[in-house]
Amino acid sequence: MQSLAPFLHPNGIVFVGATDKEGSVGRAIVENLLNFEGRLFFINPKRNEVLGHPCLQSIDQIDQPVDLAVIAIKAEYVPQTLIDLGKKKIQSVIIISAGFKEAGQEGIELENRILKIAKDYHIRIIGPNCLGVMSPYSNMNATFAKTMALAGGVGFISQSGAMCTSMLDYANDIGVGFSAFISVGSMSDIEFKDCIEYLANDPKTHTIFLYMETIGDTNGFIRICQKASFKKPIIAIKPGRSEAARKAAASHTGSLVGSDTAVEAIFDKGHVLRADTMEEFFDLFTFYALEEIPLGDRIGIITNAGGMGVLTTDAIEVNGAKALAPIDVLGDATELDYIKAWDELKDTHSIDALIVIASPQSMTDFVKIAEFTTQIKGKIPVCASFVGKKQTLEGEQVLKKQLIPHYPTPDRAAKVLTRVIGLKKKIEKAMQIPSLLDQPLPKKIRLPETHGRTLLTEYESKSLLEKSGLPVVKTLLASTEEEAILAAQQIGFPCVVKLNSTTITHKSDVGGVKLNLQSVEEVANAFRDMELNIRKGFEGVTVQKMSNLKGSIELLFGMILDPTSGPLISFGSGGIAVELYKDVVFAIPPLSMEEALDLFEKTKIDHALTGYRNLGPIDKKALAKFFSAFSSFIASMPEIEELDINPIIANKNEIVILDARIVLKSH
Repeated sequence: MQSLAPFLHPNGIVFVGATDKEGSVGRAIVENLLNFEGRLFFINPKRNEVLGHPCLQSIDQIDQPVDLAVIAIKAEYVPQTLIDLGKKKIQSVIIISAGFKEAGQEGIELENRILKIAKDYHIRIIGPNCLGVMSPYSNMNATFAKTMALAGGVGFISQSGAMCTSMLDYANDIGVGFSAFISVGSMSDIEFKDCIEYLANDPKTHTIFLYMETIGDTNGFIRICQKASFKKPIIAIKPGRSEAARKAAASHTGSLVGSDTAVEAIFDKGHVLRADTMEEFFDLFTFYALEEIPLGDRIGIITNAGGMGVLTTDAIEVNGAKALAPIDVLGDATELDYIKAWDELKDTHSIDALIVIASPQSMTDFVKIAEFTTQIKGKIPVCASFVGKKQTLEGEQVLKKQLIPHYPTPDRAAKVLTRVIGLKKKIEKAMQIPSLLDQPLPKKIRLPETHGRTLLTEYESKSLLEKSGLPVVKTLLASTEEEAILAAQQIGFPCVVKLNSTTITHKSDVGGVKLNLQSVEEVANAFRDMELNIRKGFEGVTVQKMSNLKGSIELLFGMILDPTSGPLISFGSGGIAVELYKDVVFAIPPLSMEEALDLFEKTKIDHALTGYRNLGPIDKKALAKFFSAFSSFIASMPEIEELDINPIIANKNEIVILDARIVLKSH
């Protein structure tokens, strides 16, 4: 996306809102922009100069080409300013001003107005309500932050200005820098996906970090992240796991925030590593900024504290990597013992990363152990954990100067390494799997005529699924007792008779399900019983084959509509176990067979699929093919709001849908 180039590497900048007023945002931006080496124009109708530099009274007075504008004025004046910029063919604008959609209905209307103007003049906008943009390689600081970012390889994109300044202060302290530092604010126009797409193709960027309160265009975000992740790791932190946090985020950005279940599915689909806490976010930043990604998952440990070595081993193994047996150099170890242990480790093992642990003993020289650790850097990725406070400080300073990641406790180092390795494995696997996102969807199936009714009957639901090619148990519709008997004779005994109704959802609650019927008489009795006892809502019955549940596993496929991400599909334990165990996982459709198999592994029921006591085994590849087809069906049917397929019976011989419920969107 070349339209982001003027934001990060402009030839000229105009700043609207320049002032020398002490403590103001405008003055802070002026002071920061003075270091920019390109053309620079300050605009303020009430001033001829600002901090000793010329100041124009209007945009009309600009007499040289400018490709970036920065605006920090009252929101009400922004629309006319955009028009003036548009007339000057300035088409990249950072709006730092607040007072738009985050400010309520009046702000929403004002934001819609500026977007209309921007569209008319082909203007792209970062913001509003943002900190601004820094581009260290262009020596450009178009923000009101106090300090400038160092030049480096991390692209940082954030909706929170405070997170920007905190990350900036932290990065400056550990001596690492950024290729781009972008505060996107309310994302009225340019979103995360636009920035990620640009940075994925930027040779100076090796890793992308995101602080997100909203995602923006979900499908676009997923598509771009998938492609970008094959080039560079993407790490994100996003609040909103709790209802209170979601409301706070919505208030802060003025955008609708979806469920966290959807967020997890979006990140998983886009190959984005999600940090669970701010601590982990900063820990991951430290590693990616300072170290190379391990080639494999074998992690060595050298420690002078045996217990810490064992705890670190646990942290590695629990999180999916392989811990080599820790080498305990004992409490009286010197740096020579660490060197000897390293020689032993590298000579006897294939090792991909190393954690060096040291705890304070009377003979522990942290400076020398730090110097030993610096000798390893460049050979394999290394993390250090000097556990203590006062006695470890000098050693930590040596590590900091040599740009070696240090963590206060070794389990934090282990967690970071395992997450980095886990993401690498995921990306490598994904590169071998064709994505279905850009593949044509199956032909849309024609919906039954419902005359405004949104809830489909079980028969209508199953018929729709069957037409899409999914395996559905044979089901016949009967409006009379005679038709029910004929249907049972055609299907064979034992059979099941169920209520057919356009108004009653839960058939079992009203006696609308009769199982294991063995004869014509039992079928006739079942029909009469329902007709007599379920007068309101009785519209005949369906008849289907009674499945043999012995050795079968009951599964669930489902779909819900998330307000921001759209359809979310689900897989898990079916039957009555759904509410009891809540063993269900979610994903963004469509999914390939390989993605379906990965999804299955996240559930407890997956263990039974390969065979457990009298259950299974079943053909998991056939199930994955079934689920992939289901996911494509959902992606091709935007009219569906909710779907439950429960249960699906899976055994050695068949995988078949027994019951289904579909709810359509209301119009």
